[in-house]
Amino acid sequence: GDNSADPFIIEISADAGIRPAEVLAEITADNDYNAVDTFYLNISLMQMNFPLSMGENIEGAIGVLDVDYDNKDEIIFGTSDDNIYVCNEDGSILSGFPVSVGGDITGGIAVGQLDGPGALDMAICTRDGDIYFKTMNGANLPGFPVSAGGSYFSTPMILDMTPDFYHEVVFTSFGDGKIYAYKADGSLVTGFPYETSSRFYGSPAAGNLDGDDDLEIIAGALDGQIHAINNDGSTVSGFPVQLDGALWASPAIGDIDGDGSDEIIIGTQNSYIYALESDGSIISGFPVELSGQIKSDAALFDIDFDGAAEIFIGTNGEELYAIEGNGDIISGFPAALGGTVSSSPLIADVDGDNQYEIILAVTDGVIYGFENDGMPMTNFPIPVNGTLTSSTPALTDLDADGDIEIIVGLRQNHENLLAFDIKHSSGLAGVDWKMFGHDMTRQHRLHDYVTRAPEDKNSALPADFALCQNYPNPFNPATTIEYALPVDSDVELNIYNIMGQKVSTLVDGYQKAGYKSIKWNASEYSSGIYFYRMIAGDKNIVRKMLLIK
Repeated sequence: GDNSADPFIIEISADAGIRPAEVLAEITADNDYNAVDTFYLNISLMQMNFPLSMGENIEGAIGVLDVDYDNKDEIIFGTSDDNIYVCNEDGSILSGFPVSVGGDITGGIAVGQLDGPGALDMAICTRDGDIYFKTMNGANLPGFPVSAGGSYFSTPMILDMTPDFYHEVVFTSFGDGKIYAYKADGSLVTGFPYETSSRFYGSPAAGNLDGDDDLEIIAGALDGQIHAINNDGSTVSGFPVQLDGALWASPAIGDIDGDGSDEIIIGTQNSYIYALESDGSIISGFPVELSGQIKSDAALFDIDFDGAAEIFIGTNGEELYAIEGNGDIISGFPAALGGTVSSSPLIADVDGDNQYEIILAVTDGVIYGFENDGMPMTNFPIPVNGTLTSSTPALTDLDADGDIEIIVGLRQNHENLLAFDIKHSSGLAGVDWKMFGHDMTRQHRLHDYVTRAPEDKNSALPADFALCQNYPNPFNPATTIEYALPVDSDVELNIYNIMGQKVSTLVDGYQKAGYKSIKWNASEYSSGIYFYRMIAGDKNIVRKMLLIK
């Protein structure tokens, strides 16, 4: 006659699918009571406090960045009701947000140091044709917003065009077919806008096509022409180049043939993937015909540690391709998908196995994960119960617990910001193309990198001396510097302040050839620009970094 409740535990197999699971429960008692019931247990990897309902569609790409310097990334995105949101790892909204702008946000948001060294700023394009530069507390920078004419579906790009420590914002226009470049004071960069006879849907990219210190701007138009533009608004020699089919996607920039220079990768509506040299010539082995229209961006990463990046791209033929720099399709690919692709692949060691995986979302609301041999990952695909138009997900260790979360935005007004916790330790060891455009500058460029092979990976020696851009950057208080030595060498690696005074020596001695990594903890130093210089062999390489406290 006692009323009591005894708890019980249901264990789910590690390889169970991410889906509702049917559970059959049979209850018996001493008084010959017997009952059988069926219920459903929703197996989910959802991060605590997610999903969030933002009230309006999320149509642009998700971004992740530590904007408040708490050593945890925040989630940055815009909605179709004109609002910019920044969310913390627990689902709460960062103080001061949401911030309203004057039109629908259909692209992603770019973040950088627009008005010089110091705090971060945001760049936003609206469908109504307005451009906003905002501080991270939501205030407009002086001179903004500006109305540049036309409508914008693309994501802006932030880069230092000169370079002079002051960043510019570049964006393409669907409405008037121009490419705009603005300074942080609201004035146009001399030589811009760059005029074409077509329109743009994809976002611009940046690459070092001529080997100097300046970045060139690359963009693909709907008439099939790929444009390359110098920082004074003039056309790069050899461009524009006419390709076979409309260019709906953004270019991807990186070294795919191991020659140390940037190449341009882009797919066409007529199902071809192109690879162009910096002079506009088409690389031998390209174009490669794929299974369907290509309206999504490629991602680049040296997934096999051979010194050259591979190309990863999805098609409307419901397939994911992995392609070598000579045009050969990698064994095990293409991998089959259950829907059309409108987002960029993402590359990371998601499951902590010291190998890199590929994550890709399809418009029908499914996230796929593949090993580097094309085999599906355990626990994938993951259904997301919504539509993912052009909103590329993002990868980050959102809660700083040592594993990766997949952040997804949906084209619906309820339960439309999702965070899936993959629950594998050490997965963040190699996040290398973790969002649309590679990082929050949205340059679509795999640059300044040395392949970061895991410590137990027997990779080939580097081909040349190299000094990578530190990461993270900006940073507080620690950052990582990676470099490469093709031969045994005497190495000096020093840190200098803005006055040119040496403040720290990280390396001073003889080192064996290979890939190297070292951390600099700047907790005792003040905010500002610092330079780090490596002297090794016949090389003297200097890079800059920004400490913000």
